[in-house]
Amino acid sequence: MSGLSGWHTRSHPHPSRGTFTPSSDTLIAGVIRSTHLYPRQLVAAFFVPDFVIDTEGRVLQLNSEEEKGAIYQILSRATSDKIPLAGGYNNQWRIFHPRTDFPIYKLKIPNTEAGKVDVVSVYGLSKSTMTLEKLVGGYTELPEVLQEGFTLIDEARTTSAKGEGDSSLARTVGDLIGEL
Repeated sequence: MSGLSGWHTRSHPHPSRGTFTPSSDTLIAGVIRSTHLYPRQLVAAFFVPDFVIDTEGRVLQLNSEEEKGAIYQILSRATSDKIPLAGGYNNQWRIFHPRTDFPIYKLKIPNTEAGKVDVVSVYGLSKSTMTLEKLVGGYTELPEVLQEGFTLIDEARTTSAKGEGDSSLARTVGDLIGEL
C-alpha cells in the first residue's frame, strides 16, 4: 500500500471543528458501511475545504496537503472509467467468502460536472482475500485501487485519532452519504 497508511492516526482535531456543518454541497467523498443492523454507518467523509469526519464523529484535519491530495486521488481513481462497472446495485464488487452476511462498503463521490454521484461498493472487504465471486470485466480479483482505497479509508473505523467524537454527527453524515 502507498505511504498513506496511518493517515487517520496522523490526523488531528480540526481547528475550526466548532463551525463545521455537513452538507451535500461541500462533500468531496464519503464511505459508509452497511450491515443489517447499521445500514448507513459512517466510515469517513471528506468535506471542502479540509474537513474529515470519521466513524466516531470526530472532526479532523489531515496531516498535510500532500496527504489530502493523495487520498483524494485514490478515491477518484476508484470511481474512474478505467475501472469496469461491476453492475448490480451500487456497482457492487463481491469478494468470495465461504459464508455470507458480510458488510458492504460504499464509496460515493458527487460528480457535479456530470450531475450525478459516482458510486462503487465492495461486499466482504478483506485484507486477506481479494478473489471475486464472479469475473468482472476480466478481473478475477478486486482491482488494486479498490482494495487500496477501501482498506485505507477503513482506517477511520479501525484506528483511533485524537479528539472527541460526536455520535450524532457521525449518524447525520452517514445518512447524508446514504441519501445521495
